[in-house]
Amino acid sequence: MAFILIISFLLGLGVTALYLAVSFRGPYLVNKLVPGCSVKSVSLRSIRGFRITRGAHAIEIDRIGLSFGRQPNASGWLAFRCSIQVSDVTCRLFEGSLDTPKKPVLQLKKPPAPKDVHSLRSRRSRFSIQNFALFTNPTNDTVAPPLTILKRIAPSLARNIDSLLRPVFRILFVAAFRIVIRFLPTLMQAVEFELKHANLTVPKAQDFTLSVERVRVSTQVKFTQLERVIDDSTPEDADTPALRRLSRMGNWRFRLKGSWDRTWNRAWGRTHVFSGVSINVGRTGGTIRPSTSSGDAGTTITLSPAIPVFSIDGPCWLKGSVNFIPGRATFERQSMDLAASLGALLVDVDNIVLSARKISEVLGPKRTSQGASPSPMDAIAEEPISPLLSPTMSPLLSPTTTALVLQYRRRFRERARKRGTLNFTEVFKGIDFRLPTLEFVAGGSTVTTGDVPNRLRFSIKDVFLKGEVSNPEVHELHRKWLGKSALGGKAEALAFNAGFGTTSLGWIASSGHGVVPLLTLDSFALSALTTVWPESHRMNPNECLLVIEAKVDPLVVSSTMKDVYALKALAANFQSPPSTRPVPTRSPIMHIPRLIVDIQTGGFNFLFCLDGHGSQSPTLAGLHLRVPHIGIQGRSEFVA
Repeated sequence: MAFILIISFLLGLGVTALYLAVSFRGPYLVNKLVPGCSVKSVSLRSIRGFRITRGAHAIEIDRIGLSFGRQPNASGWLAFRCSIQVSDVTCRLFEGSLDTPKKPVLQLKKPPAPKDVHSLRSRRSRFSIQNFALFTNPTNDTVAPPLTILKRIAPSLARNIDSLLRPVFRILFVAAFRIVIRFLPTLMQAVEFELKHANLTVPKAQDFTLSVERVRVSTQVKFTQLERVIDDSTPEDADTPALRRLSRMGNWRFRLKGSWDRTWNRAWGRTHVFSGVSINVGRTGGTIRPSTSSGDAGTTITLSPAIPVFSIDGPCWLKGSVNFIPGRATFERQSMDLAASLGALLVDVDNIVLSARKISEVLGPKRTSQGASPSPMDAIAEEPISPLLSPTMSPLLSPTTTALVLQYRRRFRERARKRGTLNFTEVFKGIDFRLPTLEFVAGGSTVTTGDVPNRLRFSIKDVFLKGEVSNPEVHELHRKWLGKSALGGKAEALAFNAGFGTTSLGWIASSGHGVVPLLTLDSFALSALTTVWPESHRMNPNECLLVIEAKVDPLVVSSTMKDVYALKALAANFQSPPSTRPVPTRSPIMHIPRLIVDIQTGGFNFLFCLDGHGSQSPTLAGLHLRVPHIGIQGRSEFVA
């Protein structure tokens, strides 16, 4: 009984000390962990008044809190739920000047001569009792802080005891990784992320604000084949004896990197990981605030109301899953599945074009100052060689050892490119996208004379896109062009179905309650089948196939000369300024496959009137074209 009381007293004392430390020293600790941030208050369950500034950008968070509970329809001591709740996030970009002045560098002491620096570095590179005493001697001019001393002697110390501690550390790390891996699925399923409200503002782009409300993120992880251990039996992972000896002769960072990779692979083994994420968004929208002219010093400036740029009404959700093997750093074939659904999307074309121009002006000086950056693949291919690894400059490595280093690095890059490249056609399993309503509104920024309309509305209903790995038993295009058998040994074929429902284009009436139609379409459906896409000129393009079949239901077009003049005036408002970028002289090379196209229309009705009264004109003069059916078929094949 006394033991239980003592343990309870110590536990209560520890919790009290932790509470006092967090409550009174919490802002100080957070400021040390995240330099440049400020916090109003910190408790065991929440952080309030978080603000961080980086140059011209600032992030403010009203509250970050934790909420604990139990999962529904679950039992056991692990059936808990932890929700990370974030409320009122405000992010302001490019609020100040982009050119942040650099802090002046003050040189308080005369630097030593190059000869003394070289001798000091050579003595620091060799760990011994004499050197350690030399560093810690107060009468020596080259005395260094303890952390600097530790950094200097750490490589030599690690090299001396590496053979003794490496097996012990590997056993401990593998055991710790296995414990974390065991509990990772339960933890990932129990933790949720909730965001109540967030704003992203660009003040220099007419206060362009992107707002998001009621965001919930949940994850799911499952493991299979956890007990098997990976080895170097596969050809792409096996290293030659010379490369193995070279890895043992490398510096401590090089050896630590290889040891970490082997420990990581041994901890994960051949574990197959299924990971899924689900994102739900309540409402999303974007607004701008037109700039107001500055008046006198004594006048009060009233901010103009925010004008919507786009809005998504209704719930939106995104679900995705993929299978991968961490120990192999690769994804499983046909394992990526995506599904998304948006609400009613309304876009104001005038405001969104204006916002895009303003944002490009804000980002323009920074982009031009940085210059053209090479692509990631070019950076990997043209990776600079360290002077210590160059045969002509390295005082440490012989030409033979340097050649082995270059061979190892080349082999490592080839292995990483082979195992880590994300080939979409091999990983892709399926995609399902739904959009119930898509509406664009353009015009209205300038007032036109007379009764010429100036606001155009384009509306599409029931937009969908569905794609998956083709199956001859399900997809008709596969049976028609590839037969009933699957593609044995070759890349899988992908089948896509896309389309939309009722589509209309027309002028918004002056009252704002009606639309004068210019174009109406009942429905549009498209089916496509594609095999592996040609990646180089060495491939035979006839082995690559792209089949497209489209069906267009009755299309009706009705317009007058007044509509033509209004469309010209509307198009003049969207003319972009001439680009200052140089025109590329080299045309891009595009590899296309063998193409088969089949388009069928259910009917076409075109009415164009030369006057401005339309079909109600007493003196009708114009063109009326009616076609009951149109069919277009095309086929291409490459001839050697």
